[in-house]
Amino acid sequence: DSQAHVSFASPTSAILSYVTPDAVPTELRYKRRGQRLWRTAFGDARSYTALANVDPMLWAPTMGEPSYTLDEVRAAANTTSWAVPGSASRRAPPYPRWLQSYNDPAMIYSSPVIHTVTLTELEAGETYEYELA
Repeated sequence: DSQAHVSFASPTSAILSYVTPDAVPTELRYKRRGQRLWRTAFGDARSYTALANVDPMLWAPTMGEPSYTLDEVRAAANTTSWAVPGSASRRAPPYPRWLQSYNDPAMIYSSPVIHTVTLTELEAGETYEYELA
C-alpha cells in the first residue's frame, strides 16, 4: 500500500503525491463524492539515486540507540567479494567513513518512484475520492 500526500495548490486545485516501487503510469481518477463521472489526471514520475554517506554516528551515536552495528556497516562497505583484486575499489575498511565508493552496489540508494499529480476544477467544501487509474 502506498501512502498519499495531498497539498493545497489553489482554491480550485490540489497536488497529490504518492510513491510506487516500480515505474507505472502517473494517472489518477478522481470525482466528487456522490457523483458517477470520474475525471482523469496525469502527472510526473521521478526517482533518484544517492551515494551512501557513512557517519560513525550510525554505530556509535552520542545519544540514543545505534541504527546499525559496526559489523553491519563494515559488511556493507566491504567490496572484496566483487571488486577485482588489485583495483582501487577493492577494500574492506575497518571503520568506513564519509562517501563510499560509487561503484559499490551496497552503497547506492535508489528511491521509489515518486508520482505527482495535480487535481483541477475542485470545488471548495466538497469531498473527493481518487484511485490509481
